[in-house]
Amino acid sequence: MTSDKVQIPKIEYAKSKNNGLKKFYCSIIMSTLGWFIPKIACRRSGVIDELKYFPDKSFFTFGVLSNGPSVTFQKVGDKVKKIKKADSSQTILSVYLKSIEAAWLMFTFQESTCQSEANGRLAISGELPYACAFIRFMNKVEILLLPKFIAKKAVKNWVRVK
Repeated sequence: MTSDKVQIPKIEYAKSKNNGLKKFYCSIIMSTLGWFIPKIACRRSGVIDELKYFPDKSFFTFGVLSNGPSVTFQKVGDKVKKIKKADSSQTILSVYLKSIEAAWLMFTFQESTCQSEANGRLAISGELPYACAFIRFMNKVEILLLPKFIAKKAVKNWVRVK
């Protein structure tokens, strides 16, 4: 008898001597996102349009697994504010990169967010509509944060954010 189960290959990341440097770099990126999103990005109508999909006073987290850096936000009205920590029962969406290597690939723009998801480097806990809205939200944040020539590589569909 043959098994009808689909075998999913286990992704193994090469151990690098630079994990400390990569973790430091990823921490800087997470800190930058934690500052940039509430202060700058959420003042743009194109970014605010993506926030309407999240319920008011809801929490969402973006980070790196295995004690890596992370940032948690709370949606309040049309704005987002960075918070220290949320109760896991109140968090409606958690998006984690599975390793520092995965975060390094995404944060050095060798891979877009969509490519990271397709390659199995993201772990998402939450409802699909929230996950899709979060990825669109992050794409718009990257477009605002990065120079155009880098943003075109980092984001699958580069569009001007209003």
